[in-house]
Parts: sequence; C-alpha cells; structure tokens
Amino acid sequence: MHTLRHIRPLLTLNAATNHNDVLLQLVYTDTLLHGTSAANLNELQVAQNTLARVMCHAPRSVSATELHRQLHWLPIHQRTNIHYSRY
Repeated sequence: MHTLRHIRPLLTLNAATNHNDVLLQLVYTDTLLHGTSAANLNELQVAQNTLARVMCHAPRSVSATELHRQLHWLPIHQRTNIHYSRY
C-alpha cells in the first residue's frame, strides 16, 4: 500500500483498481478471518478504508463509505458474510 500511495497520482483510477495486488490480498485475508474477533475484522476494515482513500487519491476527511460505493466495494463484515453464506 505504501508503494501504491506514492505512484497513485501517476495512475488513472481504472488503472489503479485493475492492477491492485493489495486488494487481492485483502479479499484473501477476509476469507481467512471468517469467525475471528470483531477487533481483527475492525483492523482489516481500517486497512480497506485506507486502501480506498489511496485508490481514489482522497484525503482522510473523505468518508470511506462513499469511496467504497464509488469503487463498488463491500465493507469487510459484509464480504465475510457473503463468502460463507454460500456454504
């Protein structure tokens, strides 16, 4: 995420979201943490919020919820519920 933050101004939003290994790691991690404590899920949510701000090149004052809508991302607790409601 640190590297992405530095190169993000050089990328379009489409390029940043299409080639993002950090997002893939978050998706993988949220499936591993199903059933974990709320504190762990909260830390993962903070990481997702930070990533959304980096992707959109937005300051901390911008609502992460609005950025998630713009990027078509679900919050972590909804993502883990969807992954395991199928099984």
